[in-house]
Amino acid sequence: MKRARVLASDDTRDDVVGPDLLDFGRLIIADMKKTTGAGEPDSGSSFQVGREGFDKAGASLRSAVPDDRWSGTGARAYADQNTRQQLRSEAMADADEAVFAVLVRESRQVKTRREVLDIQSDLLARTSAATSPLQVIPRYGDAAKLAVESAALNAALQLSANTLYELHAETSANAAELGQAVGRYAGVAGTTSGERVHVGR
Repeated sequence: MKRARVLASDDTRDDVVGPDLLDFGRLIIADMKKTTGAGEPDSGSSFQVGREGFDKAGASLRSAVPDDRWSGTGARAYADQNTRQQLRSEAMADADEAVFAVLVRESRQVKTRREVLDIQSDLLARTSAATSPLQVIPRYGDAAKLAVESAALNAALQLSANTLYELHAETSANAAELGQAVGRYAGVAGTTSGERVHVGR
């Protein structure tokens, strides 16, 4: 691949420009993209399945309450435990729903940011192809090529950095919500020791 060079003030040709400049930019963007992880983002489908399972368990428990054919101390004790189990199922379903919502949102956010990075990398590749003819223009071709490519590189890296900053802010907010969901699971676990279940918080 031919390298276009720009004349320095001392008439030397030390500064390599052309494809190398934009290729270097694309390598930087590729490294930025690596910080978003590898493979398909987790969409939280397992938590959706878990929520549905707890919903079914809660429905089964609601259908198993004592009726008029069973009364007395045993029936009351059973009904009390049944109610507790219903509350636990509802609390677990709510927690799974909360985690699922966060993971679905974060999956979309990661995909969107990756698309932005891909677009910027592709624009640099297109710019390289578009500016290649400039290097054959006598005297000013190399300088014009460098100016155009430098501006394109600066814009692409700035936008790429901004999109990663925004993703960082989004994932931090998601992590805070996930922390609250973990608290719900801990609350359900605590009910086995006699603590009260808080549903819908």
